[in-house]
Amino acid sequence: MNSSHRQVKKRRTRKLRVRVTFILFVLGLLASGGCGMYRRARDWRIFSISQIVVRGVGEEYVTRVADASGIKRGRSMLELNPREIARRLESLDFVRRAYIRRRPPGRVILDISGRKPFALVNGNIVVGEDGRAVSSDVKGLDLLVVDCPLRKGEGGFESVDPGLLQQAFLVLAAVESLGVKRVDVTNLDDARVLLADGTLLRLGSGRFCEKSRMIALVLRDLKERNGKVSTIDARFDSQILVLRQESLRSRKN
Repeated sequence: MNSSHRQVKKRRTRKLRVRVTFILFVLGLLASGGCGMYRRARDWRIFSISQIVVRGVGEEYVTRVADASGIKRGRSMLELNPREIARRLESLDFVRRAYIRRRPPGRVILDISGRKPFALVNGNIVVGEDGRAVSSDVKGLDLLVVDCPLRKGEGGFESVDPGLLQQAFLVLAAVESLGVKRVDVTNLDDARVLLADGTLLRLGSGRFCEKSRMIALVLRDLKERNGKVSTIDARFDSQILVLRQESLRSRKN
């Protein structure tokens, strides 16, 4: 009896060990998978294009960046690697650097620094990658020149009014397809286009993005009728926005 009882007990103990080993194995797999999912969660997010913020410019530029990078607005994306987004954005010709900063809860912010345009303020200040004004030698560059006052920002740094800079970007986006290499932006209130032959086209007040589209249409029409537009002056009140189809180097020479 004792021998039979010991054998039964051994079988039960063996079965218990097998079950415990199997349970520990399954728990180990679950723990390993959980750690892997946690590591991936740091790089993969569920977010919408509306949560992507491009510092220093406005909603239109965000849309432009999203369209160019193949990201669809308003689409929630599962297991989309932000590093891959940054890599695709950096492959665009107007993006020099894109990096990801994560801010809870799971928000992805893209800080994008464009290769061009550069913003030249008062003739000797260039807006750098972080939007702050820095001194720089800008000879020989194709520039977006913004003639506007600086304002004190965080830490005492001077920076350009982002609203004006956004409008300047819109002007550039509207005319860059026509090969315009230089844009001087000053006052943006009452838009009028003064043609080279002296004809004045009044664009009126309103949202500047609408004005920029009108300017682009005017330039495109002139290009179709005259073959090539050398110089167009778009006047804003007493100030002048000059659009030239020439580079600074050619102008300098």
